[in-house]
Amino acid sequence: MNTNSTQVSRRRFLAGAAGAAGAFTIVPRCVLGGAPGSSNFSYAARLAEFILLGNVAIRAQKKILWDGPNMKAKNAPEADEFISHESHYRPGWTL
Repeated sequence: MNTNSTQVSRRRFLAGAAGAAGAFTIVPRCVLGGAPGSSNFSYAARLAEFILLGNVAIRAQKKILWDGPNMKAKNAPEADEFISHESHYRPGWTL
């Protein structure tokens, strides 16, 4: 691949789904109070929880009725072992 085609590919990658604006203009615009990006946190958090609960359901081998505020599976107490709690984390770094 020659240098010119590499530069064109890089520009297309940086533009990505954002079109001509690209990531280098979208992030500062969002930080400075402009329109939210296409992957803002309010949407991403719900999506991540949904996907991770799918993994819990597969490991528990049953359908889960999720109680979000309490972080519990209503109908599957056996799924609790797959839902992370602070007790599962290693101790933090100390100085």
